[in-house]
Amino acid sequence: MDLPGYGYARASKSKKADWSKFIHTYLDKRESLQCVLVLIDSRLEPQKIDLEFCNWLGEKGLSFVLVFTKADKQSGTKTDQNVALFKKALLATFDDIPQYFITSSETQLGRDEILGFIGSINQNFEVPDYKL
Repeated sequence: MDLPGYGYARASKSKKADWSKFIHTYLDKRESLQCVLVLIDSRLEPQKIDLEFCNWLGEKGLSFVLVFTKADKQSGTKTDQNVALFKKALLATFDDIPQYFITSSETQLGRDEILGFIGSINQNFEVPDYKL
């Protein structure tokens, strides 16, 4: 699920709160959820909203990976610096850093790696036994 820029959206605080509640409820109650791909703008230093979301996922025990996007919009050095800052910020609350990918939709950087990762997750998927 992706809500582009929902942290920066021009919407009322109550509307943003509704989005947040919807997202959290969906993820928390989704029995077939295998892994959450958390999209992070690699051009930015760690954002409070992204860190809070990762911490919430961790508290709920939900598996997630980080996908740093828009790597083509800046130098590789700057991307690496921001990724390192994000990882450092996560280490304040996590013992280990989750797997991460650096991506660009423009250059296709990271595309094959993410598709391979999703394929491996899907390979292990078992349909829950629903009782009617």
